[in-house]
Amino acid sequence: MGKAKNLRLWPLGKLPPLDNAMETFRDAGLHFPLVPESMLPSFQTFRQWRWGTRQTSRSAYQWEWFVAEAESDTDRPADYVLIEHAGHGINSYSIHYYVVTRNLAMFLQIFYGGAYMPEPETKERVNRMFDAASEVLRLAEAIDPSLDLPGRLIVAASDRVDGGYARWTNDPPVDTRSKLTSVENAIAEARERLASVGGVASQIDFNAEVPALKVQVTAEQAWEDFERDLAAALEMLAEDEYLAVERKRTNLYVQFSAQGAFGMRAEAVSNTFLSGADTLSAVACEHLIEIGWNAPTYVPEDGVPEPADGSCNFYIDAANPVPWAYVAGLAVRTLREVHSARHPGDLQYSAKDADGDAVAVGNLKIRKNAPNDAGA
Repeated sequence: MGKAKNLRLWPLGKLPPLDNAMETFRDAGLHFPLVPESMLPSFQTFRQWRWGTRQTSRSAYQWEWFVAEAESDTDRPADYVLIEHAGHGINSYSIHYYVVTRNLAMFLQIFYGGAYMPEPETKERVNRMFDAASEVLRLAEAIDPSLDLPGRLIVAASDRVDGGYARWTNDPPVDTRSKLTSVENAIAEARERLASVGGVASQIDFNAEVPALKVQVTAEQAWEDFERDLAAALEMLAEDEYLAVERKRTNLYVQFSAQGAFGMRAEAVSNTFLSGADTLSAVACEHLIEIGWNAPTYVPEDGVPEPADGSCNFYIDAANPVPWAYVAGLAVRTLREVHSARHPGDLQYSAKDADGDAVAVGNLKIRKNAPNDAGA
């Protein structure tokens, strides 16, 4: 994109889209603006520093085009959110927050990231504007759906154009280049207009401190927490109890069997029990061995007793004292690197004793299967 200032770029595909966006903003010292809950399932990473629910060839830097589209009587878009840092040259850069919902169409273009822009000041201003804009979105979402509004509230403000406004679509149109007001004033005016329509929004004290939105931890932090919780769960298993963790809607799993004084057996499923899309590639099988698993030693046959040693799955036999953290770490690497789980939320587990009854293993914070539903 040719930016003059270094903005850290997180590798695409390494994090879920919302985590990627939030990590990128956090690393830059920026507050991440609110994304409507209804849009989270379709939120995507389009490219570095561009996320949202609407794919378009238009750069968000083309602020006037997005505003004109929302103002149009015939070509108004479906609801979407678009967040992008874009610009050109050395100093002509802005960060953009565009969100279109049932009650609101907000388009903010705020200077940020240019070579000659004072970073502390512009960063602090972006954070204030995004916090205020997120509040406007919350207020718009809180309006009683039964109210007869004077159209959709359009909030359009740009540092580049040096103008902005907030108006209901049933109000007379305005000239976006008339330098009506600043970004700050446009957001303040939007709050006042939302308060004037009645319903939930009018009952909010605008002078009260807005509670901070509590966001989920990043995917990386969630994995660290899960690995720690898994180690604790393995240590809780009594002799002849076992725990299986699988990726949802697949037959890909790791499983653990407590063996009392002998230690613990851990396994990762092999192609003996997989088919179709779940089948492990040769590269995946090699990687399992590289990260610490032993290769399967036999294929089970009907009527043939299984040998005392080895396994038909990838396996390790850990003697006492079992290194719980190591075993849990190996399992997490397998789930992420081989089974392609993006987040612990992609997983589910079952824990049973020798009779098939469920056993407690603490709080893994992932879905618990019914006793007979495990993939293992």
